[in-house]
Amino acid sequence: MSFVFHPVDDDQMVEMFLYSLTQLKTLDCGLAPAKTAERERAGQCHGGNELEDLNAISLLCGVVKGITSACRDVEDVLLADVVEKTEALLVTAVIPAEDDLVKPWLKSRAELLSCRLRAL
Repeated sequence: MSFVFHPVDDDQMVEMFLYSLTQLKTLDCGLAPAKTAERERAGQCHGGNELEDLNAISLLCGVVKGITSACRDVEDVLLADVVEKTEALLVTAVIPAEDDLVKPWLKSRAELLSCRLRAL
């Protein structure tokens, strides 16, 4: 079997990142715990996040952070904020947070999506 890789432009990377965020499962103060073999054996992973998904989203955070580093417009500033809050939220899948990180993350995503809708 052979694979053909096609170049992906910045807009496509941003779209992949934004779509990936819809796949995250959150709790009141952070992400649902990551599914691990140990947690699955113990029956503790009902509705948790897939570790592979979390790794992919983390990678996309780094790529989108590079894309937004120039901050060409308001959307880039909002997108950079979503990336920052997503990185903080990803940690909560492994280490529970004392502060609520979900509400600020959701608000940041809503502001970005609102900006993008106004641009249409």
